[in-house]
Amino acid sequence: MAEAEETNAIATMAFIDIDTGIEYKAGDTVDLSGKSKERIEAMATKENRTGQVLINILSEEKEIE
Repeated sequence: MAEAEETNAIATMAFIDIDTGIEYKAGDTVDLSGKSKERIEAMATKENRTGQVLINILSEEKEIE
């Protein structure tokens, strides 16, 4: 069972979050709470519409058994 922690990241480049419409600049803190693991992984890799890494993750979910 995964317990959601507050998950944040730093924007690596300017982009607009398609989920929230929030515009981020490089270096901005990106709030990832409420986003699916798959969406976070897409934003942290090149597997998204831009083909660019959008975020560097600062904290992740902790697995609790």
